[in-house]
Amino acid sequence: MAAALSALESPPVIAGLAPTHRAVSELTAAGIPAQTIASFLSENSQWQESGEARDYSNTLFVIDESSMNGNAQMASLLTVITDGGGRAVLSGDRDQLKSLESGAPFSLTLERSAADVAVMKEIVRQTPALKPAIEAIIAGNVKEAVSVAEQVDPGIVPRLDGAFVPDNSMVDVMALHKAAEAEKTARMAGSEVGQPDNKVFMPAGDIYSLVADDFTGRTPEARNNTLIVTPLNSDRQALNQMVHDRLRNSETLGDTVQVNQLVRVGNSNADLGRKSFWEANFGNTVRMGDAYFEVGESDQFSGIIRLHGLEGADDRWFTPPELRRASVAVFKSSHIEISTGEKIRLTATDRERGIQASDMATVTGVTRDGLITLDTGERTLTLNPRESLADQHLDYGYAVTTYSAQGASVPYVITMVGSEGPSEMMATLDNTYVALSRAKEHVQVYAGNLDKWVGLVERNSGKRQTVHDVVLRGEDIRADREVRSWDASLPVAETRLALRTDKDLMADARFLSGKSPAVIWPVINEHGKHRGNWHVPVSPSTGTLDMDNAHYKGAADGTRIVLQKGDVRTSVLEASTAEEAIRLMEENPRSPVVLHTENVGSQDDTTTAGEEIIRSDAELQKAVEDALKEQQDTMLQPEVADEPDAELTPEEEQLKKVAHQLTQEENLQMDYDREPEDAQKIPERMNEEVNIMRHDRPESEPDVPLNRQKTLE
Repeated sequence: MAAALSALESPPVIAGLAPTHRAVSELTAAGIPAQTIASFLSENSQWQESGEARDYSNTLFVIDESSMNGNAQMASLLTVITDGGGRAVLSGDRDQLKSLESGAPFSLTLERSAADVAVMKEIVRQTPALKPAIEAIIAGNVKEAVSVAEQVDPGIVPRLDGAFVPDNSMVDVMALHKAAEAEKTARMAGSEVGQPDNKVFMPAGDIYSLVADDFTGRTPEARNNTLIVTPLNSDRQALNQMVHDRLRNSETLGDTVQVNQLVRVGNSNADLGRKSFWEANFGNTVRMGDAYFEVGESDQFSGIIRLHGLEGADDRWFTPPELRRASVAVFKSSHIEISTGEKIRLTATDRERGIQASDMATVTGVTRDGLITLDTGERTLTLNPRESLADQHLDYGYAVTTYSAQGASVPYVITMVGSEGPSEMMATLDNTYVALSRAKEHVQVYAGNLDKWVGLVERNSGKRQTVHDVVLRGEDIRADREVRSWDASLPVAETRLALRTDKDLMADARFLSGKSPAVIWPVINEHGKHRGNWHVPVSPSTGTLDMDNAHYKGAADGTRIVLQKGDVRTSVLEASTAEEAIRLMEENPRSPVVLHTENVGSQDDTTTAGEEIIRSDAELQKAVEDALKEQQDTMLQPEVADEPDAELTPEEEQLKKVAHQLTQEENLQMDYDREPEDAQKIPERMNEEVNIMRHDRPESEPDVPLNRQKTLE
């Protein structure tokens, strides 16, 4: 995109924005000058306070990793850009990690707005051997992704002589220990184990040791190209310390010095506006812009918090609700042991010295006075953590959290996953998607209990529910039902019905078989989203359309039937009657033609959307609470599939009665349905699609059986 714009006669200025420093680094590496969204908003806040107005009329902002933005930050960002006359392109993957703050504005924009969307379909990061695993996880096929990744040989990673090499790329620690214990018992009983006692492998004592042994057993170059990814910050810290200790004990690292370190306190943006948060962080260090303070006492009556200035800064007082939070970060003080040869991650941005948070560097020298010399690959830096608070933003660079890893791209990844305690909550599809897809050539997974972890990931997509999802739940169910019907049907041109109908009229229509055969056209809402289908009964033997009984099925906001998509970018031709629409299609074969649903028959579903329309704040609150409670109850209940004694819904009863009739119509179906050689076309086409982007898997609903279309077929 940047290359195409630069070729224009008067190209706009391209500026990159991203929620994380790692994503900023990726934009910069692509040739787009970038900064974090937080720093951009902070700068604009300062300009606003000084009375300066920014002109972005010739600037195009590329906002990367947009799924990681919450409602408040996205609203503030787009307001600043539009007020300055600028334009923005949101880039990201809604199936990856969401914001730590509330809201999912990027997903909401894609699903419920009129924004133009371009989908990048081709995966270019992974090697041919690993690529199918990433395609499978995008499609939500967790078992397939695990199976494919497991087949990539761990031996492709360069290792030191005699180093630990896992048997495969998916290590189940529980199974490993059970096998080792059984082997140990057999050996102690004198059983023949097929190899000498001293060759029997006993695994490391815990999953942390396995990860650390794998990483430290790699060659120096391979270690530099390997990223350890784990969902929890506590696991990250433990692994970093363990890797450091192993490298130190093996004399891989050189001289060592202990220095001060500032560790970021885990908090949300909302926490900064609470008095209790500041009271809990009494004595900790605060960074506001480039100045540092120590959190002091709070006034119990006024709620005012005092900050003691450090390194020459003046004291400050503030009330938490009125605090400008964009440039505020809270840290606790700690100590860290740094050695020459150490891989270091810088954890804060310093623009004066050209340092970006998440930049990696190698320690090339240390002194007894605490001076540290770093090589970033482009230049040399000297830090003095004992004297400067700004130099205390550093950490080991071996392991990072999944959230921090989003946007990264490295040859090798080691990821540690769990299914117990806090790790259970992080066993989600979006977390797994990010962790696996960071690797270009090989990903090594260590799971405490592989089967249990896979089961958790399959059940938890990580999708965040919005208020729209709650309030419009019934409408979305109806729309999803019809979208699935559309996906399961065949284009009329691919059936024998095409021989009996008008080719031009049926160019964009599909045939839906079943008890009541029909030709269907998609129905969209005001934003162009597929929200239902227009069903026109058809006689398979003659191809005659029963226009008098045509009707709409789907969500209430479906207002326009797309009779002709067109193949050129021209104005959409709108018709108020079916006759007018047919005339427009004949006269304009290359233009989009739509027909308004209110003029062609109403939905034949007796259930209306009335129960989903909220008319007061109290009713809205109750609807949200009821929906969330129902969702929690559903999540707590085990999934029951194909239960023979389960009570059937009225719709399922009807489908059951129709089953016998469908089998009797088999010969007739062959006349107008798909031919035998066409039977495999649907799954092939669906696989091509899901290999590109994962569609939301519909949740089980009491009144919407998931296998309805399968039952019909």
